[in-house]
Amino acid sequence: MVALGHTLAELPYVTLLCIAFRYVGSVLQGPAGAALVVAAAVFITYFAVLLIRDALKPGDEAPSQAESSSSRSVVSGGLNPVLTGFLLTALNAYFLLWWVSAGLTLIVTASSLGVVGVAVMYVSHVWLDYAWLGAMGEIGGRGAALIGSRGYRVFLGVMAAILLFFALNMVSTRFLGISFLP
Repeated sequence: MVALGHTLAELPYVTLLCIAFRYVGSVLQGPAGAALVVAAAVFITYFAVLLIRDALKPGDEAPSQAESSSSRSVVSGGLNPVLTGFLLTALNAYFLLWWVSAGLTLIVTASSLGVVGVAVMYVSHVWLDYAWLGAMGEIGGRGAALIGSRGYRVFLGVMAAILLFFALNMVSTRFLGISFLP
């Protein structure tokens, strides 16, 4: 239900960005586009560094089920899960910035393909949100206890490596014309 709230905030935001960038997309081919790629790469790298920092923190115990449950209630403040997802998304500056930085390539490409392109991009993206939020909920709730503290830190390290790869690929594609992705 939190993921549904996330979608209810994300869909109109992404739609507005698609409409806006459809009309200014050619500007992104010049210095403005290069600046956005650099900003996105810095932004993604920052989150990767945060993950690496968390992965390297010492800790022998995974959070207990009781700790996870109390953390969830503090985050949601007892609100309806759909409203919680909506508010945590709509009021999250990092999320809003992600779409105008790292997500910009998706927006520009999808917008150039019209309404069908935007619909395909969004459906392709949103299922990942549901998978990611579901996985994070499971790991946070009880999965961390199953994989242990060390396994969780390895998981964070892998996620950080993936983020760093995407940042490097963005910069390499834009400035060197070399993409590491098919």
